Amino acid sequence: MNEKQSIQQFFAGRDVRGFYQNNGSKTIVVTFSKFSKSPPAALFGAKFLDDRGLSYVAYQATDNHWWHSPEMSSAAEAALPLLKGYTRIIAYGASMGASGALLFSKALGADRVIAIAPQYSILPDLVPKETRWRKEAATINHLLIDPQESVSPEAEKVIVYDPFERLDAIQARQFDGFPNVFYLRVSLAGHYPLRRMAQVGLLPDLIKILFAPELQIDEAVALVREARAKSDAYLLQFALRKYGKRHPKRALKLVSGMNLEVIADDWEVFLLLGRVFKRTGDLEKALHFAERSISISPRFKNVSFADVLLRKMNPEATDKCIASTICAFHRNRAEKTRKLLLLVERRKREALSE
Repeated sequence: MNEKQSIQQFFAGRDVRGFYQNNGSKTIVVTFSKFSKSPPAALFGAKFLDDRGLSYVAYQATDNHWWHSPEMSSAAEAALPLLKGYTRIIAYGASMGASGALLFSKALGADRVIAIAPQYSILPDLVPKETRWRKEAATINHLLIDPQESVSPEAEKVIVYDPFERLDAIQARQFDGFPNVFYLRVSLAGHYPLRRMAQVGLLPDLIKILFAPELQIDEAVALVREARAKSDAYLLQFALRKYGKRHPKRALKLVSGMNLEVIADDWEVFLLLGRVFKRTGDLEKALHFAERSISISPRFKNVSFADVLLRKMNPEATDKCIASTICAFHRNRAEKTRKLLLLVERRKREALSE
């Protein structure tokens, strides 16, 4: 292949942009950007691939459409001339990006797909228990892309996910009936399980295995086990989940010497810590960790938990909301729900008028 060149944009649409970086490798990686609260998201994996001298095509979604855009067929076709001459094509993405990597593996002629916590679909009629992206699901054309038709049967499909993330596990298992699927389970690692590998310095080794010409899934499984043994974040969550309900004091004793900074950005683990402290009767500590969880990412679970704690600690309070953070959260959630219902109604009217 040629020497490294400057990145070039080969596709410019309203919904999708396509970029090509020739780093002189024989393998090319096709990446798909992740969900973003303020799209467009950054090009997925660009720096990582640049640092390792791997050429890539990077698709960037300008909105969270889960790659259900009428422009994607043209965007995929525009990449085909760029992919010629490479010996191997690997599609790669995380979450929404992983869905794109799978959905366009056939159109792009991918030899392998590395899908980190993918969604088979966010549409409730296809995966009824999926509730995380209702607003985005309401805007997607249900019939635009059928995974049964668009996912390459020939490509090796490595699906990496945390089996303890209930919805991620449900989504991952939707691919059970597809040929050439390999599951790599990274327990108690959350929605972006490769962070666990990065925390213990083993991510480069795992990527080397996953990108190798011959896929050795047993080596990847062994590396995940090694990471688990080295990870304080895993050991902390394991102790809390295994002993937190029936033996909360034992759970807290096991994690007492661990460095909580390893979970500094994990709202769910701080919520779990708060619940374990609540079971011991220490409501002050429980509230402390609930507030840390909320400060990372205010969710219905942690805000409601904090609400329960505040009411227990202030039984005389009769206000509907007794903390400003909780009041603001509930107002914001109600407004989002109202807008979502209006959007769904508008979509229904548009469908009936067509």
